[in-house]
Amino acid sequence: HLERFVEGRADFQKTSEWQIAVVGPDGGVPKVIMPGVRVAYAQPGHLIVTRANGTIVAVPFDLRSLRVTGPERPLVIGLQTVGISNNGSISVSRTGRLLYLIGEDWSATDLVRVRRGGSAVAVDTTRSGNFAAVAASPDGRWAALTVTGAGPDELRLRDLGTGATVRLAEPGLFLRSPVFAPNGDTVIFAGLSLRKMGIFRAAVGGTAALEPVLT
Repeated sequence: HLERFVEGRADFQKTSEWQIAVVGPDGGVPKVIMPGVRVAYAQPGHLIVTRANGTIVAVPFDLRSLRVTGPERPLVIGLQTVGISNNGSISVSRTGRLLYLIGEDWSATDLVRVRRGGSAVAVDTTRSGNFAAVAASPDGRWAALTVTGAGPDELRLRDLGTGATVRLAEPGLFLRSPVFAPNGDTVIFAGLSLRKMGIFRAAVGGTAALEPVLT
């Protein structure tokens, strides 16, 4: 299913105004689903949503009709969710296990693989940076990294086999929330600023170029 959930922002510093919406890969008018700051889809039919009040909830959801089908159920309470922080970021495994972020330190971050037992193995010990978000392609070959620093944010598409990296940057935008299309040939991500925001995509491999999906 190619539709993607959008963590919509009226004012990206006011998390109480953020909305969860859905839009197709070719753009169009987003359909607002509910308030929230982070979202993940869990098979066979739930949205896992982080609320602005620091609660993570499970919401019954029909993916065909894009409708909420029942009352939500709280899973986690007491998180801090502020501005463009990654606190409250969530991911759900195919077996239904929930992984969520309760805090972060951007002073020094590394790209690692985490085993099911919790141990972490560095992908490349020679590189580190202020990685704000990471996503892995379905086949495990590529990683998409958003990197913050003194200059514009970058989105780095890294081949985990060869180490080759393609860098994308859009001056004036925070680049966040990368996600790969199901076939792995495209990465979709959000671009945010005080004056504008949008959803963009880039082809994986070769020389990638930003293409707006929703602005």
